Amino acid sequence: MSPELIELAKAAAALPGWEWRRGMWIQTEEDGDCVWAPFTPCDPPWMTLDCSDRGPGDDDVLDLTDPATGGALLGLLGPGVTTDRPSAWRVVVREGGHVVAAERGATLGEACARAALALGRWPGGAP
Repeated sequence: MSPELIELAKAAAALPGWEWRRGMWIQTEEDGDCVWAPFTPCDPPWMTLDCSDRGPGDDDVLDLTDPATGGALLGLLGPGVTTDRPSAWRVVVREGGHVVAAERGATLGEACARAALALGRWPGGAP
């Protein structure tokens, strides 16, 4: 990702309502190299995988270019969200029937992150 997208991802993850969700991809440091790893939480309890080293760390960055991550971010924006892609992704967030944010991005994840920043929160995320 570009330095601009990395900063956008960090800012979006710092907003109220932010939460990591299954299927999101992260950039993580491993042996000094940047690698992309899927975030898989260690639940439900019946999972037999060793999850001690799974999940996002403090230095991990959300991958705004990944389509699955974009879909998860769409869910964090909550109900009343529409998307289209005439030339770039556009995410429109409505609350009470009124448009409260309308943002564009080269990817769905970028557009969602920009919409959340415009709102100042992730309305469909953690309380």
